[in-house]
Amino acid sequence: MITPAALAVLATAVGVEGPANPRQSEPLHRATDSGPVGMLHPGRGAERGYSLEGEYGLYVGINGNSLDVRWITEAPRPGVLRVWADGELLADVATQAGTAHAATVDLTRFGGDRVLLEYGRPGQLYQTAIRTVDPWNNPVEFPAPDELYVVGDLHGQLDRFTELLSGAGLIDENLSWAGGQATLALLGDMMDRGPDVTPLLWFLYRLEEEAEQAGGSVLPILGNHELLVFANDLRYVESREILVSDIHGLGYAEMFEPRSTVLGRWIASLPPLVRVGDLLLAHGGAGPEHAAAGLVALRDSMAVFLREPLMRTWFDTDAFTAERALRGLDDAAILRRWRTMFGETSVFWTRELVTEWARRHETSAGGAVPTEASYGSAPLRGTLLGFGAEALIVAHTPVEMPQIIHNGRVAALGLAHAASAMLRLVPGERDQTGRAGWKAELVRIGHPPRPIGILGAALPR
Repeated sequence: MITPAALAVLATAVGVEGPANPRQSEPLHRATDSGPVGMLHPGRGAERGYSLEGEYGLYVGINGNSLDVRWITEAPRPGVLRVWADGELLADVATQAGTAHAATVDLTRFGGDRVLLEYGRPGQLYQTAIRTVDPWNNPVEFPAPDELYVVGDLHGQLDRFTELLSGAGLIDENLSWAGGQATLALLGDMMDRGPDVTPLLWFLYRLEEEAEQAGGSVLPILGNHELLVFANDLRYVESREILVSDIHGLGYAEMFEPRSTVLGRWIASLPPLVRVGDLLLAHGGAGPEHAAAGLVALRDSMAVFLREPLMRTWFDTDAFTAERALRGLDDAAILRRWRTMFGETSVFWTRELVTEWARRHETSAGGAVPTEASYGSAPLRGTLLGFGAEALIVAHTPVEMPQIIHNGRVAALGLAHAASAMLRLVPGERDQTGRAGWKAELVRIGHPPRPIGILGAALPR
């Protein structure tokens, strides 16, 4: 019977590519400016000079008709929780003086799909809107907008990201959506590495709804670091985030459990790939095998895999063995899950498109980018044709600045300095051959937009 330790051997035997442990596939850059976690207690956040109040320390579990709400106050104070729906007060809870607060709210008599939480302490209340319906079957294809912004890995860099969005006019001074009918796409890896993952996720959760109400869109997709947290691999989690979960008496992965938390259910509903107009968006990349499977099948598979109890056990041999036996999963089923989520050629982990370009770029005479003819029969062409796309936008693989590569077929946005820049894309621009594509502009903090090329001018069929 296959175990996590045996996956590499069995994968090799059946011709499946994938690392024995995906944690070995990228360097560990855990932030340490906060010092070691050590003996944690609720007041530690204030001692270190950062806030854990509001959405910085908010946890919301959901189980049937009840909400489990937990929040933090910087100093020992009585806690306040009010739950509203359509202007009606559903619950009004007071907790004892302390820094960690928790309350369970019964929604049995509530028939709607959205409630407003008002929580904190007397004199300082915060608001977060919660959608109580489990998201499922999110769209994977979208029409081309008049204006498309795409950003790569965010890694908990909330302040930097909001500064980037504000400079582009996509949010206002209250951090509310101001982008009108524009589309903002996020290429995964919202989690890990940075200090503000929890408030960043709540911000995106809210911004998605605000954009939709204004006729725009916020389109997040899954990255490999969301999968690592779901699999309880916490080596990339910053100590400030661990502090929040410890204060609440939860394991960090429990904060985002995909079946019983609001944020976990939302993340688990995100697709691995989307197509916007004739652009394919992925975290790491995509190949012809993914085109053969199709956007909907990939979305549906991931929605199931992430919600399985097996997901939390991938790197715990005893728990993994017991869970797979309980579920009756054979080796073929295990390998399918591994290859989809953790394989080197999966849409979450592959780096081939960017590293291949870098190799060719370095070895080309004079550093010239290879011609389109060089890729006439390459997997990239088959991938684009299979998805009905003209170009692919990826993150994951570090680059200094967003790059248009592979002769306008790929945009690489995996910035080493997360959330510091993004692309603004406008359709209908023509390249030197007269073929229509997307005008690409580089948007950076503190700089005016700068054109960097044409993305996705129509491929010859």
